[in-house]
Amino acid sequence: MINALSIDFEDWYQASFVNIPSKEWVNCRPAIIEATDLILDFLAIHAIKATFFVSGYIAQRHADLIKTIHRAGHEIESHGFWHQLAYKQTLEQFTEDISMSSTVIYEIVGEKPIGYRSPSWSTTHIPDQAAKILLENDFIYDSSLFPAKNFFYGKNNFKTDIHYYKDTNLLEVPPSTLSLAGLRIPVTGGFYLRFYPIPVMRKLIELVNTSKPVQLYFHPWEVLNSYPKRSMPLTQRFIQYYRCGSMLVILNELSKRCQFGSLRQAYPEINQAIINRHN
Repeated sequence: MINALSIDFEDWYQASFVNIPSKEWVNCRPAIIEATDLILDFLAIHAIKATFFVSGYIAQRHADLIKTIHRAGHEIESHGFWHQLAYKQTLEQFTEDISMSSTVIYEIVGEKPIGYRSPSWSTTHIPDQAAKILLENDFIYDSSLFPAKNFFYGKNNFKTDIHYYKDTNLLEVPPSTLSLAGLRIPVTGGFYLRFYPIPVMRKLIELVNTSKPVQLYFHPWEVLNSYPKRSMPLTQRFIQYYRCGSMLVILNELSKRCQFGSLRQAYPEINQAIINRHN
C-alpha cells in the first residue's frame, strides 16, 4: 500500500505559534533552502514522489526552489499565500489569498494547483465557506479538515475517510486518524510524527493500513534545529520545537517497512476526480 507523504512548504518564521508579522518576514534568515536540499536528497534516495503544499509567499521569494521541486517530479499544490489562519481573515481576504497563491505557482511551474491545505488546518473552523471558495477557484481537492479535536484545531465529527465534501464535487482528503477505545488518535505528521516513538508510529500506520493509506506530513523547518527559536508559552514551545532536526531520521526508519508516495499516488480518487471534473 502506498501511503501519502506531503510537505507543508513554509519557512520557520511563518509558523502560527512563532507569530512573526508578515511585514517582518523579509528580515528573517531563511532556513528553507538548506531544508529543501535535505528533503529532496532524502526523497531521491528513497525514490519517493511527494506532494508539496506551497506557501505562495515562499514560492515568490524562492521561485528557483519551486522549479527544482517540480523538475524532480513532485506535486506542487497550494498552502495559501500569506500562511494566515483562515478564520482570522474575511472571506474576501481568504479568496484573494488563495487566488494569489494559485497565480504565483502557475507563473513558476506552468500548472495551476488542484489541491489545497489551509495553514494550521484553519479551515476546520469555516469548512462550508472554504469549500465554496475552493470550488470557485477550480480546486479539485482539499486536505484541510482535521478529523480529531485538540486545543488549536480539528473536529471529532469530520469524516475520517476520503470523500466528497457534503453535496459538492470538492474531494476532501483528511489527515489520518485511528479509532481506539472511542478516541480518535491522529496518525499523521508534524508534531505527532515527532512526538510518537518510532515503534508506536510504525504500529499505528500498520493498523491504519489494514484498510486504507496513511497520510503523513511535515514542515521543512522540522528537518532542522539550527534556525532561530522564539519565546512562547511552554505548551506551544514544546509542540513547535520538540525533536526538531529528527524528522528525516524518523521518516527513514518508517520507510524501511512502509511505502510512501504523493497524494495522487496514494489516493487514486484524486485522479478520478480530475477526470470527472473535466468531462
